[in-house]
Amino acid sequence: MDYQTAIESYYRAFRERDRERLRSLLRPDCHFVSSYGEYRARDAMLDEIWPAVGQSWATNLRVFGQAPEFVVTYELEHAPGVQRPAVRMAECIRFKGEHIGGIEVFFGRTLEPQVR
Repeated sequence: MDYQTAIESYYRAFRERDRERLRSLLRPDCHFVSSYGEYRARDAMLDEIWPAVGQSWATNLRVFGQAPEFVVTYELEHAPGVQRPAVRMAECIRFKGEHIGGIEVFFGRTLEPQVR
């Protein structure tokens, strides 16, 4: 199993609003925890968050760890018109077999705008 590819595909699916790809990567009983809520089922989580999917996405992914557990750090970038600052984030991703079985999200600091 190529875990790095699976993790990158997971984040890309959010940016592209590819719900079927997300369903194929996550176990049906995937446990998702963040400060916005806790879900113990993939479909319940997707139903709840889907309206906001595609408004923000991960950039500059860095993946650490070895199977079955990885830590991913990234910068949360927002779509044009979304009035929230960019934020540094981290997630702990746990695989169960060939699928993601658990995700825990950690919010970091707000990123300063780049001066160009």
